[in-house]
Amino acid sequence: MADPVNAGRAFGRMISAGALLAAFAAISPAAAQSPQDRSFTLTNEHSKAIRDFRVVNRDGSWSGNWLKTAVPGYGGRGLRFKADRPWACVLDTRVVVDSDAMRGEAVFEQRVNYCGLGTIRVTENGIRTGRDGQSRSPERSFDRDPPRRGPDDGYRSSSRASEGPDFRVGDQVLGRWRGGEHWYPGVVDAISRNDVTIQYDDGDREAASFRQVRAYDWRSGQRVECNWKDGGTWYPGRITATDGQRLSIDYDDGDRERTRTSKCRSR
Repeated sequence: MADPVNAGRAFGRMISAGALLAAFAAISPAAAQSPQDRSFTLTNEHSKAIRDFRVVNRDGSWSGNWLKTAVPGYGGRGLRFKADRPWACVLDTRVVVDSDAMRGEAVFEQRVNYCGLGTIRVTENGIRTGRDGQSRSPERSFDRDPPRRGPDDGYRSSSRASEGPDFRVGDQVLGRWRGGEHWYPGVVDAISRNDVTIQYDDGDREAASFRQVRAYDWRSGQRVECNWKDGGTWYPGRITATDGQRLSIDYDDGDRERTRTSKCRSR
């Protein structure tokens, strides 16, 4: 005959295990999310057609083209997430604009977080993303402090209009990530009276105070630090050529590299 005490304990352990699994599922929605649940809008803010959209596969190769037909200039299209890793969130993404006209094509590559993604916008300057439920106010703009002001200087809101240019949604900028000493390239994604939301070229996003943002000024001759071959070590060098999000770098140690703005920073 079964011991009622032991049977009760076993039943209790079953209930506890079930509750633990349910709790784990509740705090891990991205892992449980299926490709059918994940869709987003691809918006073309470029004047030419988007003819190619791919993400990186688990083996490092590019996936097939997610577009059956081109997205015309200033058009849009709904897409479903269909990578070979259904559970993945952050993936390198490649967009080719006007790939039929090889002479004038633009290629943008950037890491994109597809979990909770609402929109991918392809602009003249690259790939920008928006989260589900995110509101935008493209018509609003506010002044900022000039780049020469240091992190310890006082913030005088009354003098902003006379000291610096306006920022608008879509402007290329440099932001001091989390108030650190380095400036990283990105695009203004949203603006409020107290801060600027920056979508960085490397995929990160933050709301920064006005004095932590300045106009994008990288050009040939500019000194930067870049993540050599994406190996995690930053080396100083100088920009020798620019082409959208592509940079040619001559490093101080004599090496040269063709890289992307998402792999570089400045002081």
